[in-house]
Amino acid sequence: MKILAAVAFLALSTTAIAGEGDVYGVKIESLAVIATATGGHLPGNFEIKIAGGFTLPPHVSCEPLFITTKQSIDPKGRMFALLQDAVAKQLTVGLRITDAPELTAYRGRCSLEVVRFCREDLPRCGDY
Repeated sequence: MKILAAVAFLALSTTAIAGEGDVYGVKIESLAVIATATGGHLPGNFEIKIAGGFTLPPHVSCEPLFITTKQSIDPKGRMFALLQDAVAKQLTVGLRITDAPELTAYRGRCSLEVVRFCREDLPRCGDY
C-alpha cells in the first residue's frame, strides 16, 4: 500500500507546470477571428500568425508560429483591437504568452496574455 501511495505521489508531483514569457520584436502576419467551430477551433476565439515565427521564451512549450486565444481571455476585445492596429500599420509588438492548458484555445498553441507596442530601437520593450 505504501508503494502504491508513493507511486501516486510521484505521478502527481511530476505534472508539468504551465509557463509564461515574453516574445519581443514580432510582426503580426495575419489575424483571424473564428466564427464557427471548425478544425478544433471554437467560435469567438482569435488566431495570430507571427511573421517568420518566434523564439519560445524559457519554460514555455507551444508551436512557435501561431498563437490562439480564447474569447474569454479578451472579452472586451482590447488586445484584439491593438493587434488590428499593429497589422494595419505593420508595427512591431511585444507579446506575453502562456502555455497554461486552462487558458489555451487550441492544443499545442500558446495563448495571449499581454500585447504591447514597441519602438523599433528597443529590443525588449516594456519588460515586466
